[in-house]
Formats: sequence, structure tokens, C-alpha cells
Amino acid sequence: MIREEIERLLENITTLAEAAALASSTALTDELVSHGELMSTLLFVEILRERGIQAQWFDARKVLRTNDRFGRAEPDIAAVAELTQQQLAPRLAEGLVVTQGFIGSEAKGRTTTLGRGGSDYTAALLGEALNATRVDIWTDVPGIYTTDPRVAPAAKRIDVIAFEEAAEMATFGAKVLHPATLLPAVRSDIPVFVGSSKEPKAGVRWCVKPPRTRRCSARWRCVAGKRC
Repeated sequence: MIREEIERLLENITTLAEAAALASSTALTDELVSHGELMSTLLFVEILRERGIQAQWFDARKVLRTNDRFGRAEPDIAAVAELTQQQLAPRLAEGLVVTQGFIGSEAKGRTTTLGRGGSDYTAALLGEALNATRVDIWTDVPGIYTTDPRVAPAAKRIDVIAFEEAAEMATFGAKVLHPATLLPAVRSDIPVFVGSSKEPKAGVRWCVKPPRTRRCSARWRCVAGKRC
């Protein structure tokens, strides 16, 4: 079944590419680029099943309702919450579910994409909609450091950081997961664990919303900069 679905998607890519060669549009581009997410998750489900792990594939476009700003669509938070509870939550009650990030659909069913950081944003949106106790995000970035370890080898890894601090670091040039993508988790007080797939033991950090009573004793947290 998965093989047949991938073959169907490959045929669809050919059709879309031919259409794009004649008259391209942002809507067509979104439809085309969504196939990477769809196929990679189908393959991942197959790998899990081969290893004896039962997993269901779920099309995120069924629940990630957005506006029609193709390329940088904005989610309809209320609709996402309602659709997620109706369609995704029951699947999760049955077991492991593999779905996509970055892609959604507008009111007419046309595929949209969330733009840069869309996969992390999707994780936070679904975590909020499912009332999750934690959101885990795995990247290829080995943690957050007090400064760029390539420039200063003595830089220390930061294990706990507030969203506000990470936002300032990103603004001033630090290569960190941009907190804007995690706003759904922030507003719902959901802690976010970010780990490195390359260094799962060493490259992890917590990004948490600090309590209102928190007082920071350190005079500084990190040094960041942008290359001119």
C-alpha cells in the first residue's frame, strides 16, 4: 500500500512539474514541495513496520487548517485545535502516528506551506492542540552555547534557557531554533525539549517559559554576533 502511494505521488510530481513549466504559481509550488514531506513520512512508517513497530501514517493537511497565503500560510488556531481533537487525537489513542510538518491546507482543500521553520511550528501547533505535556524537537544542531564554539572552543553548552533569552540570541545572530516557531507552546506553557540527532546525549537543551518569579543571577548568558 505504501509503495503504491509513493508511486502515485511520484506520478503526481511529474504532472505538477509539467504544469509549473507552463504557468507557475505559489499555490502550485506549495502543492509540489509538499510531496517531500508526504513521501518521507510514508517511508518512515515502512521502516518502523519492518522493525516491528506498528505505526499509522496521517496526512497533516487534514488538521492543519491555514489561510491561503501560499508559501507563508498562517494557521487558523481554533480550527487546528478542533480538527486535531476530531481526527488526530483518536488515532494517537490507538498507538504511534507519523505525520508531517511544514504543510497544511486552506479552506478549499488546497495545499499550503508554513514557510521557514514550518516543521518546528507544526510540532508546537499540534502539541498545543493535543494539550501535550511536552514537545520534543530533534535537529542536527548540537545545542545552544554561550558563544559560537567554532570561534571560541571554550564555549559552554546551555542546558536550560528561557524563550525570551533564545529570542534575543536569535535576534543578535546566534544560530538557534527561532523561538517564533514555538509560540504555540509558549502561550500554552508547554516545555520544549530540543535535541541533536547527531549528538543525542550531548546536544540537548530545554527551552522553557520561566516562572514570573524567576530572577536571573547571571549578568550575561551568551555572546552572539552577525557577520558583515
